Amino acid sequence: MASTIIYFVCESGMATSAMGATLLRKRLHGSGIDAIVKTCRISDLPDQAEWIVGATSLINRYMEKKYEYVHSIDRLLDPTAYDDILKSLQKRRGIDD
Repeated sequence: MASTIIYFVCESGMATSAMGATLLRKRLHGSGIDAIVKTCRISDLPDQAEWIVGATSLINRYMEKKYEYVHSIDRLLDPTAYDDILKSLQKRRGIDD
């Protein structure tokens, strides 16, 4: 199975997504989940993106397209805020393996 690509989005594509992506990478690595985390501005999100993560307020304002997996985060700096993403990835791995 190819590595899952997760896009961590923010408005500018800089600080917020970079901080959140770093925390998510650490959580994924610690859980043994093979995934690639990329950062981008929400306006530059590729059409083929399946996994999208971002601040709840941003996701609620901009997510018009229907993507397969969209996760909103209320507390970007709280590592436990990423638990739902990990659970969703683990569930998908169990189904796809």
